[in-house]
Amino acid sequence: MLGANYHRSRANEDQFTYTGGTSHILLGSPFLSTILKNHQDIDTRAIFGSLDVPLGNAFTLQGSARYTTEQRDFVGCIRDSGDGTLATTFGTLATILAGAPRTLLPGECVTLDENFESVMVHKTLDEDNVSWRGTLNYEPGDDRLFYVSVSKGYKAGNFSTIPGLTPEQFDPLRQESILAYEAGLKLTLVDRTLQLNSALFYYDYRDKQLLGSIQNPIFGTLPGSVAIPKSEVRGWEADLTWQPTDGLRLTAAVNWVDSEIQSDPPLPIDPYGTLTTFVGERFPYTPEWQATTDGEYEFTVGTMRWSLGAGLNYRSDSYSNFGENAMFLLDERVLVDVRAGLVGPAGNWRVQLYGRNVTDEHYFTQTSRLTDTVVSYTGMPRTYGIQFWYRH
Repeated sequence: MLGANYHRSRANEDQFTYTGGTSHILLGSPFLSTILKNHQDIDTRAIFGSLDVPLGNAFTLQGSARYTTEQRDFVGCIRDSGDGTLATTFGTLATILAGAPRTLLPGECVTLDENFESVMVHKTLDEDNVSWRGTLNYEPGDDRLFYVSVSKGYKAGNFSTIPGLTPEQFDPLRQESILAYEAGLKLTLVDRTLQLNSALFYYDYRDKQLLGSIQNPIFGTLPGSVAIPKSEVRGWEADLTWQPTDGLRLTAAVNWVDSEIQSDPPLPIDPYGTLTTFVGERFPYTPEWQATTDGEYEFTVGTMRWSLGAGLNYRSDSYSNFGENAMFLLDERVLVDVRAGLVGPAGNWRVQLYGRNVTDEHYFTQTSRLTDTVVSYTGMPRTYGIQFWYRH
């Protein structure tokens, strides 16, 4: 197989931030809001190919490769939202730094060049890479597959949405790369009523892009993307689907991930701006264990077909930022969902009552620090509802 593709996209992001909930005052003047402008034009070109080679009756060797080139053109700045408070504050700051009068207008960029004049930043990121994959499959029968694979992949570099006060602060993150090793199996058992999939994997990352903290001379410590020079992940996953009868379906899945930072970025700071080391820490928002189970039973009463179901979702604890500060710990949680419904005779429609998080577990999905304020976002509480599906 041989192919090529071209992709062009435009992403215009203008992120409004209200700072009235903080104690930010600069040069005696409070500023109430900001807009972070991040507009990107992205051109991606690629050629790719793959080849499958049978080795006897049971083995197949597979190989594929892809050459990709990408260009990102960035236009952005931090600018006044239109209320004039940020423009007034930074106009005063620019006047002091330049030693001469500087006036910034409402809605104008407050990012300053070397002459302390308002500037709209223009930058370009031009990268290319060769990704590839090699796999050896062993199929001793139609219902069994064993495989080993090694692959090299990339994630594109990018321009982060940050409050850059100088053009240099808008320099992009480099593309990240991963060298991945995997071994696994896919088995269909018990007269094709049981499906088992499992895999072991090891990931070797370079310049992995993760959410951390960045330092800003005016706004203090802010959430931002950081590039980790070297990190790795070891893991195992398995999922099981069992359908012992036509009406009963049971599923279960488990995932173990041991992530580890092995070297620090240039400025490793925690959410409070304290210089630290990330070495030995797990990735943010990466729990060591995750597991799900689900069951559904469909049965007929008279002329009507009914369904009952329930599911359980578990995540172990993880941190939402580097530094392993207890304020940013997302505790482990177990969520239980239930459902009951009526199924159409042809299976093309369904009415269902559901209850999500029926134990009313209280948990956080995210905790972050913006300037002098720590904010935690809670998951959905106990929720009930009704849904209707129709397929045609």
